[in-house]
Parts: sequence; C-alpha cells; structure tokens
Amino acid sequence: CLTALKGWRGWGCTDNSMATPAPLLLMKTLLLTLSNLFFLPAIVLATRRQFYTEAVVYGVTMFFSMFYHACDVDMFGFCLLRYEVLQFCDFFSAVLSFWVTLVAMAHVPQSLASIAHVLGALGVALGVQCQRTSLWVFVAPAVLGSVLLAASWGYRCHHSRSCHPKAHDWLTSLLPGVVLATIGLALFAFVETEDNYKYMHSAWHIAISLSISFLLPKHNAGKAVQCTNGHPATGVGTTQPVYGQEKKGGIGNGGGGLSNLATT
Repeated sequence: CLTALKGWRGWGCTDNSMATPAPLLLMKTLLLTLSNLFFLPAIVLATRRQFYTEAVVYGVTMFFSMFYHACDVDMFGFCLLRYEVLQFCDFFSAVLSFWVTLVAMAHVPQSLASIAHVLGALGVALGVQCQRTSLWVFVAPAVLGSVLLAASWGYRCHHSRSCHPKAHDWLTSLLPGVVLATIGLALFAFVETEDNYKYMHSAWHIAISLSISFLLPKHNAGKAVQCTNGHPATGVGTTQPVYGQEKKGGIGNGGGGLSNLATT
C-alpha cells in the first residue's frame, strides 16, 4: 500500500482499522501550522526596536515552518516547494533565529554583528545540511552564542564596574526567556515522539517563539544615535542598553519583554 494515507493497510489500501480519522489529521495540520503565528510578537517587537535583521529571520522562520508542516501531512497537505527544500529552510531558519537573538543580546558593535551573522548563517547551513534532525544542530550555535554573550557581558561588567544585566532585567526578561527556551528544547529532544508529535512540536513552536519575545533587548545598541556638536555618532560606547534600561542617553527606563509590546 504505497500511496495509502496514514494507518490504511492492505494491498488495496482498503483496511482502515488503524487509520487516523480525517478530523484528527486536520487538527494536526492546524496545530503544526498555526502555532507558528506565535512568532508575530517577536517580529513586531524586533521591528519596533530596530532589530531589522532579526525581524526578517523571525518572519522567514514563521513562513517556512508553516509551509513545511503544511506539506508534511498525510491529508490536507499543500507543498509550496519541494519537500526537501521546505525542510531545509525550516530547520535552517529556526536555528538561525537562535543565533541572531544571542548576537543581539550580546550588544556587539554593528561591524562585528554583521560578521557574526554571516559566519553563523554559513555554519548553520553546514550543520543543517549534514544532520538537520540532530540536537547538536541547536546546541552548537547556542553554546557559541552563549560564549559570545558571556564575553560581552563580562567586559561590560568590568568596564562599568556594575552588574550587567541588572537583577530586574533577569527577573522580567531573561529568566522567563531562558526558561521557555529550555522547555522548548527539552520537549524537542526528550519528550517528542511520533505519537505525540502534533502536540509536542506545536508546544515547541510556541515556547521558542515566546522566548525570543522575552530575550530580545529593548533597544538596538548598533542603531543608537547621539548628537555630539551637531554630528551624529553611533555604535557601542555611546549607549549601554540593558533590556529596557540605558546607562547613557535619554531613552528612559522600562522593562523588556512582552509586557512592553504596547508601549515600545
């Protein structure tokens, strides 16, 4: 039964004793596709905070994940492109979302951020092409990004003689984001099975997309502008954003994350 729908058996595909009901297949399709809409808050926040590269990556991730899962079903399927292309783009953009978010959190100068984005994209493409379903495809960029993050935060702590980020930022933005990302990775690596795939993978979509909304800094340090003697100046050193708090400049204070979506 080479062309049978999932669960149908026999040479003529006439035995439906183990077949998945059509309503359940429809629910699976809707869960796996519509759960990607939880990327919309991250896209809006990234755009408003002038993280335009990150906003594009999040939008591409949402787009390809929706159409990949719309293609990867036994009924009600729609394949915009070849299945292999959609699968690669889905995994590639998902891992790249991790990477660009960590680079944004590090507040590195714009020139270094551009280099990190390009090298990260090349490395992610290589990893996804070699073994796209491996947990290491997600772990390796997360570890490298965390090293970059720790180095940047350590330098800022030493330079400013104060803790970076602040305790308030940990409680309102970073801690919820890290918890959500950890839950998502745990579901993907240890809980997800073929039987519960539609539920666990949809939960993975929701957890990861919401974690980005919390982790993304409130202001883009590379876009910060101050005027000195009538001349604009940009770059790290003019401002020190800490998830809604500026050490210098006049942008003002406030917490980051989803709570600021309406006021950002």
